[in-house]
Amino acid sequence: MALVKKALNLPPFQSNEKGYLEIFLGEVFCRHPGCIKEGRFLSLNNLKKHVQTAHKGKYNIYATEGGAPNHDEQAAAINFYNTLYEEYVATLKQDAPDLPALPKRKDGKVHATNMKKMVKEMGGVVPCSACKDKKKPRGCCSEAARTFCDNFDLFDEDGEEEESDDEEEEETDEEA
Repeated sequence: MALVKKALNLPPFQSNEKGYLEIFLGEVFCRHPGCIKEGRFLSLNNLKKHVQTAHKGKYNIYATEGGAPNHDEQAAAINFYNTLYEEYVATLKQDAPDLPALPKRKDGKVHATNMKKMVKEMGGVVPCSACKDKKKPRGCCSEAARTFCDNFDLFDEDGEEEESDDEEEEETDEEA
């Protein structure tokens, strides 16, 4: 499946304060509104040539001598791509289903027994592959495995869950 610009939801081209079209390092899609070219270009130069011919007179492209990009060009490209990424992550968060709150004990630590039960009810696997890889399958879903256990991704760690009265025995690494 080829990547097309529609799937990326790219912003339209804009001009900088000097009136030149802002095409950033690494760009391979035409962002002109209504452009019929949906596929990617092989290089930034090919994109620039397309803009100069297909959208003649609409944009003023700054001509460079070639060679390595300067620091300002790199910084502008990094800023552009970071903005695209942040907008993409924001839309993912809006579209993401609500995750259940992480079950916790009265002391605020993870209630591993309840978490394992919920993971299984959601169709997950206990122990998860990350805990198996770390050779700590019995510690899956425990406070000690919080940094690497895949099952923590199934829960909203910031969400508030009713605290359980059960002061479960914390599983230690020695038991694994």
